Amino acid sequence: MDFTRDDVPRHFRLGVFGSLKVWNPTNTPPDKNPDFIKRLVVVDHPPFARERWTHVLLTWTGLNAGQAGSASLFLNGKLISSATGIREPFEWDPSLLAIRLAVNYTGLMDEVAVFDRALSENDIAALYLAGSEQ
Repeated sequence: MDFTRDDVPRHFRLGVFGSLKVWNPTNTPPDKNPDFIKRLVVVDHPPFARERWTHVLLTWTGLNAGQAGSASLFLNGKLISSATGIREPFEWDPSLLAIRLAVNYTGLMDEVAVFDRALSENDIAALYLAGSEQ
């Protein structure tokens, strides 16, 4: 997940990319690569604001499992969109793994959590409502 640098307002994006040599064998720059663009979930007007918290959740399934995987972005408990048809392998070296959250973002984060399974829509709604003041 990241924020674009040049857009006003900045767009919030989710991108899911496995092995670079598989999905981009010619090393085409991202802004000229249709495979890069179609992998992005882009939120043109994200709901982030100084006066309120925004609940952000990413869940994925089927990645690196020999099938078409997918990843979904939820904001404030609602599905925004999904990146689907992700087939390339993810060649993870545990010593090089990193979770990159909110690249190009300036602000506060609270309660970051990582789960060992894909979350259902009911799980996501429960997590979102658990943090509400209702």
